[in-house]
Amino acid sequence: MGAAHFRRASNMAPSSMPEPQRIAHYRDLAGQFRRWAETETNQEARAGLLDMATQYERLAGELISRGESSGVSV
Repeated sequence: MGAAHFRRASNMAPSSMPEPQRIAHYRDLAGQFRRWAETETNQEARAGLLDMATQYERLAGELISRGESSGVSV
């Protein structure tokens, strides 16, 4: 897996996308990074992939929290 995967993944959810779609998108990306980590034999690379998965889950969680605090259903 090359750097292009990371660039493409990080640029796929524009801020203009509705929040429910962004949340789903970030969760999908987190899942993809976890799947890549499952097959990665290099421990440092695996840790990096799992870190990316955690970051995307965090982004999704922040959007959910923001929507809940503003009273918007996401």
